[in-house]
Amino acid sequence: MGLKPDLNSYTVDLVSTDEGIALIRQWLNFGWDYRIEKTKNANILRHKKQYIRRVEYELKLIIEKGFVDYFLVTSDIVRWAKDHEIAVGPGRGSAAASLVCYLLRITEVDPIIFSNLMFERFIDPTRSELPDVDLDFDDERRWEVFDYAERKYGADKVGKMANFMRYKGKNSIDDVARVYKIPKWDAETVKKLIIERGGGDSRESNSLEDTFATFPKAREVLDRHPNIANAVRLEGGYRGMGVHAAGMVISNTPITDSCATYTKTTNGVETTVVAFDKKDSKYLGFLKLDILGLSTMNVIGQAAKFCGMSLEDVYRIPLEDKKTMDAFRRGDVVGIFQFEGRATRLVCRDVQPDTFQELVDINSLSRPGPLFSGTTAQYVDIKHDRADPISLHPIVDRETTHTHGQIIFQEQILRIIKEIGGFPMTRVHEIRQIISAKLGEAQFGSFYEKFEHGAMELHGINPQLALKIWRFMVTSATYTFVTAHSTGYAIIAWWGQWFKQHKPAAFYAARLRKENDDFKRTKLIKDAVRHGIKVVPPSVLFSEENWTPEHGRTVRAGFTQIPGIGRAKALAILDYLESQQWQTAPTWQDLLKVHGIGPKTVEKMQAFAEDPDPFGVNKIRRILHGVRNDLAGGKWGIPEPTHTSDDLAEDGSFDVVWVGIPKVKEYKDVVEDIRARTDKDTDTILSEIKDPELTKLCVVKCYDDGDEDVHCRINRWDFPRFADRLEDLRCNGKDVIIVKGKKRDGFGTNIIVKEMWALELD
Repeated sequence: MGLKPDLNSYTVDLVSTDEGIALIRQWLNFGWDYRIEKTKNANILRHKKQYIRRVEYELKLIIEKGFVDYFLVTSDIVRWAKDHEIAVGPGRGSAAASLVCYLLRITEVDPIIFSNLMFERFIDPTRSELPDVDLDFDDERRWEVFDYAERKYGADKVGKMANFMRYKGKNSIDDVARVYKIPKWDAETVKKLIIERGGGDSRESNSLEDTFATFPKAREVLDRHPNIANAVRLEGGYRGMGVHAAGMVISNTPITDSCATYTKTTNGVETTVVAFDKKDSKYLGFLKLDILGLSTMNVIGQAAKFCGMSLEDVYRIPLEDKKTMDAFRRGDVVGIFQFEGRATRLVCRDVQPDTFQELVDINSLSRPGPLFSGTTAQYVDIKHDRADPISLHPIVDRETTHTHGQIIFQEQILRIIKEIGGFPMTRVHEIRQIISAKLGEAQFGSFYEKFEHGAMELHGINPQLALKIWRFMVTSATYTFVTAHSTGYAIIAWWGQWFKQHKPAAFYAARLRKENDDFKRTKLIKDAVRHGIKVVPPSVLFSEENWTPEHGRTVRAGFTQIPGIGRAKALAILDYLESQQWQTAPTWQDLLKVHGIGPKTVEKMQAFAEDPDPFGVNKIRRILHGVRNDLAGGKWGIPEPTHTSDDLAEDGSFDVVWVGIPKVKEYKDVVEDIRARTDKDTDTILSEIKDPELTKLCVVKCYDDGDEDVHCRINRWDFPRFADRLEDLRCNGKDVIIVKGKKRDGFGTNIIVKEMWALELD
């Protein structure tokens, strides 16, 4: 590996600060040799002086703030994981901006090459709080990292943080219904109508109150069971304490010296839980690490294993590869982390990325703020020479050149404020906190006078231009993303795309192992077939427990892909098959000798393996083909469909009749929708919109046998007319919806619904 320092020479309770400083310098020297000297990369070696200046600057700050222990412990744990082939992400959040983190192998992002990252956003030079290093681990092997920490530092000094759960609409209904013996079907009626609200909404804890006020069917349940009103009182309160999924704390002394601990048992495994959340854990002086589980890291690690590649081979995948970039350009992103989502996929299609930096940008551009503000459209138009960027000042131009004249990252705002306004770092970080916490335009605007004065004093910028620059930043501040976070996620997406293009069978086998949703699995299998990969059913002779690549361009289903066969039975089958000396190839009937498998199970297994469509890839097509034929014959008196989702994906606005399967319905509040995009307060929004008494709307997310999701939108003016039908609409993957309306121009595949029918199929 080239980097094997003595990890046992360090424990969290250092004898002295000098010892810790000596050790971190030693480990940085290992990292320097590993990352810089041995790369033989001429571009890196040419900038050695820049690397030296940067690492000394960061290290000086880390030592002054007393963070040495934190970096050593984090490096120890991450290196142990990587050296044991546990896939760890390149680094999420601001840690990717640190060269010290890169040399200590905590991250896999070189901040000198990615020069737009901002170290000061990771460690605030003016504050004493420990930085956050969020780490993505293979979700199936993350438990090994916790075990290692306990072995290294002592089980009494390592624990998981608590997670305090609050009552939300659905679990409030569940608990009240259980206590007052309200029939399940009545409780489910209310739950299906709950108006979901995002974090930060002023009425986040009032969803049940609004649901009972909006929907007659919910009020009918309330009339029959008045005690269900207690759920309204519960919503927003604390429900209980759980185990934080990722938070690990390490203490110099036994944790029980500082606070109480609890033992939580999950699936037979006992876990020590600290009786505080992450903020309190910091206050107590515990060293806190976020050991996050990411299924995509399991996919990448498994794909590498299938190909005989090491984890270091993955980290060395070049970020300049024509085949990989071409796949992003043509929108070949099914199964690709972050990019397969509807919004990011469509932005990627419009941007047509040519560089890795543009992939980084797409992660930010596909979020609601840039999409609805017009920033994304402007970025695309400038990129494709359909518009020119607005030039405000050379400093602004320099900071936005790599993002086609747009501000889409927090770091851009912070640099512009610092350089044009002459703000000291203390004030810059106050602004950073305002942006990150989305505290609003008023707090952001309180700095304007200082900015205007600095702009005039330092650059001779008049007040009119200063205000233009300020407004440019304020508009962007409500939705800007963190460059370092976006960079780390773009690297993970790149790794996945590289495997998809260069090792497709390994990619699809690994990706299918992590997909439990029938619709998404079908989409993956169809995508594999389009890429020339044959997807075959289980075989007694060739199958393993789970999906595996086979013979180069084939993916074989495992025994656990058979309905009713869990992991225990699959392993029992494999143990039996491997224990026998077979004179002829085993058959399904031979599995009758496996303990717990009877004739009916064998019959079902064989029927599944011999089914011409065992994974239901063509099931939706068959259902909708039958419905379309019925509609074409005039059955039910419903208009005949005119378009499929693939037709609708084309640009243009036109009248349509479309048939598909509803996946999920989302009741929304237009006030919250506008507030989330603009940061305006509720009273301002209500004063500005037409017909403020009409605030409820609904989006029914659907699919058909094409590749595009279709969003059927019932606007707030039509919502009262459709409310009853929406209440009855089932999203069970079987029933069919037919909508008549207008395909809306612009982003995504949207139908503005003017009429709607639902068919309940057997």
